[in-house]
Amino acid sequence: MQGRDRREPHGDRSGLALGAPPSAVISRHVKTGVRASLIPTIDSLKSLGWVWIPGITAGMILGGENPLYAALYQFVIMAMIFVAGGLTSMTSSLLIGKYVFTGAEQLKRIGGGSSA
Repeated sequence: MQGRDRREPHGDRSGLALGAPPSAVISRHVKTGVRASLIPTIDSLKSLGWVWIPGITAGMILGGENPLYAALYQFVIMAMIFVAGGLTSMTSSLLIGKYVFTGAEQLKRIGGGSSA
């Protein structure tokens, strides 16, 4: 498994060298990034029933709202947070993907290295 990890960065370059479009080359990285960014949100959904619902639902019920509507609003709020995290991650990944390629679909050298 360790040898495979060392070869993966060259797989992107060889894919480009063989004529693959940049979107196909970076799609694996975008998918990994989006999944990683959603981990905290998914973890917070695990504690939804114990932590989040009592606070918000109790406040709405004390305010005179129907308990079913209070639970529905809580679900909608958590769904919006989840979707916002996914859209933000996907959008930033795709924008960065466009930034790292030239018009000729080659990788740009971005900082740090000497150009020899």
